[in-house]
Amino acid sequence: MLGVKGINHVMKSGDIITLEGDVPHDLTAKENSIARLSLSKHDKVERLKDLIEQ
Repeated sequence: MLGVKGINHVMKSGDIITLEGDVPHDLTAKENSIARLSLSKHDKVERLKDLIEQ
């Protein structure tokens, strides 16, 4: 379960999300899971949206 600004979102295998900097968030696993976290000061939300649409 991913919480963003107090709203919970159910995540499934393969889901990708992006958040702007300084956005309050939390992550709670309901079962054993692996999550990949990538951080970049130079990345843009638009780049990831374009990547997802391909």
